[in-house]
Amino acid sequence: HLWKHSLSWNALCKKKGDYALPGGYRAILVLPTNMSYKWITYSDENEELSLTDYDKLQNFSEKKSEEHGAFTALQLTFRLPQSSYATMFMRELLKTETDLASLKEAKLT
Repeated sequence: HLWKHSLSWNALCKKKGDYALPGGYRAILVLPTNMSYKWITYSDENEELSLTDYDKLQNFSEKKSEEHGAFTALQLTFRLPQSSYATMFMRELLKTETDLASLKEAKLT
């Protein structure tokens, strides 16, 4: 009921104005590109397993997998188009819920 707030569809579509909603369309479905993965075994659960952009600029070396590590991680690398979210890609890939109630139930918050 826009009229209750003195609004109209035309007011929302104007390029300039108090109620303009600029933006573009997003694709409903996108596929990642340049996707790769590797398994990493490690012993220290607090150790960083991937490099930050800053680490890469400092020429730090990638984490090497330990032969007899106690833990195993799957490291994914991929690219998504602009305005796509990696968290949503991972949610769909893992088939997990990301709402707050589900995360609390899984004790991830």
